[in-house]
Amino acid sequence: MIVKTTHLTAHYQNGHLRHIKWGDTEIVRMVYTAVRDEHWLTAEMHILEERLEQQDDAFVLEIKAQYRLNALDYQAHIRIEGSADDRITFAFNGEANSDFLRNRIGICVHHPIRGYAGRPVKVENPQGEIVSMAFPTLISPHQPFVNIQKMAWEMEEGIAAALTFEGDIFETEDQRNWTDGSFKTYSTPLTLPFPVSVKKGDKVAQSVVLQAHAVEYTNLPSEKTRQNEERRYVFPKIGYARSQKPLTQQHLDLLRQVPFDHYRVACFFEPNWETTLNIALEEARQIGCKLELVFILNEHLEAQQPILMQILAKTDLLGSVLLVGARGQVAPQDLLDVWVPIFKNTFPTLPIGAGTDAFFAELNRNPPTHPQLDFVAYPVCPQVHLSDDQALVENLEAQQYTLETARYFTTKPVHITPVTLKWRNYPNPADTIDARQHTTFIADWTALSLKYLAAADSITWFEALGEKGILRDTGDSPVFELLKQIKAFEPVSILQLWAENPLERDTLVLENRAGERMVVAVDFGQVLNG
Repeated sequence: MIVKTTHLTAHYQNGHLRHIKWGDTEIVRMVYTAVRDEHWLTAEMHILEERLEQQDDAFVLEIKAQYRLNALDYQAHIRIEGSADDRITFAFNGEANSDFLRNRIGICVHHPIRGYAGRPVKVENPQGEIVSMAFPTLISPHQPFVNIQKMAWEMEEGIAAALTFEGDIFETEDQRNWTDGSFKTYSTPLTLPFPVSVKKGDKVAQSVVLQAHAVEYTNLPSEKTRQNEERRYVFPKIGYARSQKPLTQQHLDLLRQVPFDHYRVACFFEPNWETTLNIALEEARQIGCKLELVFILNEHLEAQQPILMQILAKTDLLGSVLLVGARGQVAPQDLLDVWVPIFKNTFPTLPIGAGTDAFFAELNRNPPTHPQLDFVAYPVCPQVHLSDDQALVENLEAQQYTLETARYFTTKPVHITPVTLKWRNYPNPADTIDARQHTTFIADWTALSLKYLAAADSITWFEALGEKGILRDTGDSPVFELLKQIKAFEPVSILQLWAENPLERDTLVLENRAGERMVVAVDFGQVLNG
């Protein structure tokens, strides 16, 4: 549903305003509300009542909503009002219906990356002090703006905009750290302790006001357009993660039909880990690839080292070792100083890498620097914050920014391992499964993810089998069919072409040794406008 003022238009969807534009220029990506529990899980928003009054140059939306997740029960009245002077007010009044723990409650604003990275902005704090800053170009490891009352900026198209925040202390984070395609301004600051105990009857009142108007163009610097640019990358090594289910002969026969350079196995030393590792080695042998072994540097690795080294010394199927820290963090330097030489002395030619098993944010904040490391690694997940189809499309382009930033702090090869639709470390395993895994939508998403991860040296896609796999338990899937076509084409290069509007139409272009091109054209227009 489109709502509008005199010059502004926005797409209203399920209590959110998306793609607020002045003409064709996007001013704000999204304004929405979020209620998140102590595990950072977002409570689903249910619209109980909804009323819209739209005039030629103004509108009013009244929304009554409820948010529920396990013990969390919350309600809110939301009023969104657009006026003829191109002012949009988004007001949130919430109340708890139960006791629960929360990490965040309130309004969030997303700013797009295109047109904003590198753009000057004036940030005003609650004391009235104004500081001239800029949206970061490379991914900022920490909050670029804090203690925000107001933000004001100008666009090259001759548009000035400002956001004013009330009801809490707001700050901005660079969501590209989690491969989201936006900067986000939110409350409450992460410097304050969390989770916070919420009692039944507790209330929150917040508002955000967007004001826009035309100005004379002042030649402000911004990111350079890449419209005519064609970037060429060597086709990366491709692998898949092992699922918990053993592969049958049918699965092995199918998997040999897709690109397979490695088989990712996380060895966290659960009971019977030796049997599991030997099964994985046999599966890798039958597929025709080597293992990418992942270890957490902790006391379990130390205790099992003798048995582990005995198993690995008997095989020629070890392709690389990735060392990560506990709880998804980057392995500490003192532990790398111990374990990197151990693996290097035992397997002198084996590539040894370090990184995170959580998010790029961890690597960006604490990149490993051990001189004997051969590569750095981090995973990709497109829905840390929002989970609808449109959010997955919006977050595709952001994947390239993680690689651009990684190249700034390391000259070593970069491995993306693994790519998954959902975060893998939720306490409830069911929360790690996405029902869209085996759909044509995710096949299209995978094609464009390959485009934007083209600068990686190695990519691990999903799992091999099951609800999070490239294969259904019963056989192939749209994602598998895409990968099968790619292997049959035998690409040597990815051509990363500029997409004018990647939220609607985008293209993966591959090239083989004969100079032939394989083009996968994707039209997401229905997802965006449906």
